[in-house]
Amino acid sequence: MAKKSIILNNALKLFTVFGYDNTGVQKIADISGITKPTLYHYFGSKDGLLYELIKINVEDFLKELYKSCEYNFDVRTTLEKVVFCFFKFAKEKPDFCKFFLNSEFSPNESDVRICSFFFRKNMFEYVKSIFEKAENDHGNMKGRSQRYTISFLGTINSYISMNYSELIELDDHCVKEVVRQYLYGIFS
Repeated sequence: MAKKSIILNNALKLFTVFGYDNTGVQKIADISGITKPTLYHYFGSKDGLLYELIKINVEDFLKELYKSCEYNFDVRTTLEKVVFCFFKFAKEKPDFCKFFLNSEFSPNESDVRICSFFFRKNMFEYVKSIFEKAENDHGNMKGRSQRYTISFLGTINSYISMNYSELIELDDHCVKEVVRQYLYGIFS
């Protein structure tokens, strides 16, 4: 494994356990078997390492999410694709996903919040586009796309959190139940 990957993997482990602010560059360097100047050579700064860590873990997910959000006049199927995409990501990258979910609760001016904002904003906009397009097919949805997006993403993140607490399994049945329950609130 390349040094850069080793550093990123070790940083993620430390950030997940101790938090970003409580993890010093020296600790990352020590566990990675490198010097601090080597870390700075690869990433420029601790913030640079953080941004790279988020970028490499979220970039492919965002591409897949973008495709999943393609609306073909079937809200249920589109939302199921989105939930499946999030659940797949949560299962494939559990440590990163926990870290990323926690970033939403970081103070607004924190490095973690700032570095993750662009990626979280894209996720939000992709999902919001589904509800905006569906407004034309479902009159009761008009003008509510932002609120639907907030509650839908909140529901997905809650299920992912419950999975990490080992209270539920993120399987195909769960995907269908999440969407069924969510749509019941919209169309009832």
